Amino acid sequence: MPWEYSANYEMAYQTMDRIHHGPKSEDQLHGSLVEIKADSIRLNEMQELFELFVVEYRQVDQCLKEARLLKAVWDMISHVTIQVTTKIDSARASFCCDWERQERLPCNAL
Repeated sequence: MPWEYSANYEMAYQTMDRIHHGPKSEDQLHGSLVEIKADSIRLNEMQELFELFVVEYRQVDQCLKEARLLKAVWDMISHVTIQVTTKIDSARASFCCDWERQERLPCNAL
């Protein structure tokens, strides 16, 4: 999971998608969280069928919950990043200012 902030939120979304519902691969031997949850449900059904002690698999539920929370954080990061860059771009266009030299230019000079 992408735990560290980076300006490239698209890469964070790709990583979260792969971990949440991606296929089994070399770096994910057990598969995605969705597959692990499905396996735990299937195991619970077998445990009930054979009248065994049913394990709750709380860690899987907690991991899915934290993945949803992490996605909400990255949604906010992407939203704020898009809003800030949009505001900066519109400010540059409306002020007609050369930001490197900090001097006012005529609007047709841009």
